[in-house]
Amino acid sequence: MKTSEKGQTLLVVVLIMIIALTVGLSVAARSITNIKFATDSSDSLKAFQGAEAGLEEALGSSSDVTITSQQYNSGVIIDKVTTTEVSGPAQGGNNFYFIENNGLPISQDDGTDIWLSTYSTDLAQKYLNPWSGNLTIYWGKSSDACNDAALEILVISGTKNAPIFNRYAVDPCSTRAANNKFTVANTNSGNILGQRFYYAAALPTISSGLVARIVPFYSSTPIAIAADNSATFPSQGRIITSSATSGSSTRKIVFFQGYDSIPSEFFYSLFTIQ
Repeated sequence: MKTSEKGQTLLVVVLIMIIALTVGLSVAARSITNIKFATDSSDSLKAFQGAEAGLEEALGSSSDVTITSQQYNSGVIIDKVTTTEVSGPAQGGNNFYFIENNGLPISQDDGTDIWLSTYSTDLAQKYLNPWSGNLTIYWGKSSDACNDAALEILVISGTKNAPIFNRYAVDPCSTRAANNKFTVANTNSGNILGQRFYYAAALPTISSGLVARIVPFYSSTPIAIAADNSATFPSQGRIITSSATSGSSTRKIVFFQGYDSIPSEFFYSLFTIQ
């Protein structure tokens, strides 16, 4: 009987040790997971701060910046910063595609500018080298036309001394178009640089274009353009890509730096409407 009691006691002790070991291992594993998560979160934040620092350095420079393997602070390396001018090659045949605002929607009633001539901060150098050709505007975030945006497209062409103003209004929703008198847009969808757009409007051929403004109505919407001409399409700004690493975390920022917008008064009160 005593031997049986000793065996039962040993069994209970073993079970208690197994339970304690299981609980201990579970707590240890959870602690290791929490420490790893905290470390990864910290590294990710540091890497993001490094990528931001590289972006700020590029934004602060008037010329294109290239950075490779630059120490930011202890344990953080700015891997690479590149700037790419957004302009079209002179190859012809719808050769230049561009998505405004890095693919993010353009705010309703706000608008975005497309430069059809050379941009410059020097007023004497602005609107030089006007572009001529065919321009198609793409937009839309869903196939539900009546819950998507209509566009007002304002084009200034000619010369600085004798500019000409043309206005186009397009709406993918035929019901709305019957009331607002906009032209019904083409509802054929298409992919521009990997992003889908649901509507398109081909403008009449532009001669000596200076600048265009595209304003969404009823809804915010992403906007892209396709330019068809053998002439290089004017620069629309720069795309800055910055990446940094801390520990096992790497973060990347892609930023579109466009040019300053022209005040709305220039479009609505200072030019002759054709």
